[in-house]
Amino acid sequence: MFRKSLFLGLTIMLAAALAYLVIQGRRQQKVRQTTPHPMEIVRESTPSLTRVIAPDDLEVLEAKMELAPSDSSPDQSRRTDLTARHQLVIRNSGRTAYHDFGLKLSYFGKGNKLLETRLVPANEIVRPGQARSIGEVKVENLPAQTLKCEAKIAYADLEPAPRQP
Repeated sequence: MFRKSLFLGLTIMLAAALAYLVIQGRRQQKVRQTTPHPMEIVRESTPSLTRVIAPDDLEVLEAKMELAPSDSSPDQSRRTDLTARHQLVIRNSGRTAYHDFGLKLSYFGKGNKLLETRLVPANEIVRPGQARSIGEVKVENLPAQTLKCEAKIAYADLEPAPRQP
């Protein structure tokens, strides 16, 4: 008999708790329906620049270098430093346009010894599938032992996509 009364009491308490939760849920639902929902505001922002470090779809096809004695050295016979003029051709094999390149120019001496590395900006736009010649890039005050140069693209900025009306 004691077990029956204990089971009946627990069943009544469970039913009361369930009824309480159902009533509270309905009250909260009514409150939500009466309060207005905030409006969603969508704004379009202007596209920002994205810089890509060492992009895979850009490559230097051709890199020519002409060395000359530096104009800044007073004694032309000593040749303590050089000026390099570069002609570069860059190809974009990707699907997006790039602009404002950072060219990493590494200068080597005898035995392929790395003498110096410079980061030179180039303000050109290369469209997808296009190969473009970069204007003359001039680098001054290079070591006199400079024999050859290797050009790579250190970074490039993505051209923002045109706005759709």
